Amino acid sequence: MAENKVKYYVRIDDKYVEADMKGAEGKVSSAGGKIAGVAKTAGLAIGGALVAAGGAAIKFGSEFESGMAKASTLIDTTSVDMDGLQKKILDLSNKSGIAAADLSNTMYNALSAGVQLGDDGGDMMAYLESCTKLAKSGFTDVDTAVTSTAKVLNAYKMDVSETDKIHKIGSKNRSGCF
Repeated sequence: MAENKVKYYVRIDDKYVEADMKGAEGKVSSAGGKIAGVAKTAGLAIGGALVAAGGAAIKFGSEFESGMAKASTLIDTTSVDMDGLQKKILDLSNKSGIAAADLSNTMYNALSAGVQLGDDGGDMMAYLESCTKLAKSGFTDVDTAVTSTAKVLNAYKMDVSETDKIHKIGSKNRSGCF
């Protein structure tokens, strides 16, 4: 039996192959350049966001430190653990969602209004915690809650331990403020 075979001869004209390869290389290079441009732009945007976030963190940190330094002018720092007090302010900030810088400045205002710090800052922290709750429920800021509460306590010669009583009366007022 005879085998049937067909033979094909293919001749490649390399001038067309070379042109096609150069065209494909150009397209890949162009796409790579576009991708690199997008990546560079995205990288710059991400880098800029990180720098801005870092700057904001430094700003808030320095505002917190400034507020604590201001408050320390009204505190006997030889008998009060300022590091412990800072930690308590940061804990209250985390718990309440109010910026630590705002709380440290508010503490200074409360001390200025005559609110006592108490042992290891316990009275002040209880007072600030109660005022943060009032601020949240009364749709006001913590500084307004602190200063208005201090004014009422001072006007009626009440002790800071009666803060919750004052806040309950203020909350019945519907505005949350006095």
